[in-house]
Amino acid sequence: METTETKKCHKVNRVLVDSHVEAYMPYQECQGGTQEQKAKFLVEAVKAFSCFLKDHRSQALIKLSVACDYQDQCSACGDRWDTFIDDDEKKKCGNCGIIVEDE
Repeated sequence: METTETKKCHKVNRVLVDSHVEAYMPYQECQGGTQEQKAKFLVEAVKAFSCFLKDHRSQALIKLSVACDYQDQCSACGDRWDTFIDDDEKKKCGNCGIIVEDE
């Protein structure tokens, strides 16, 4: 069994951590106001969008896209990649403390 001192990790580039659909509605801009006002505005925008979906003949400019969020991660713990140098001048993962392989 490997100990934390003998186990090594490395950076895994661009791991997909989330994906979701975003809808841009031109009437969505809500400048200023309180969070309550913004929430009320967005509720109305969602109702209008639902009506748009029901009326497939509408010519409103609605754009849908898939948004993907990526981050670099540690190969050992899977957390966001972050490193530090310890007192012994060894580079370690900032989350799990495992020594980083020589790059």
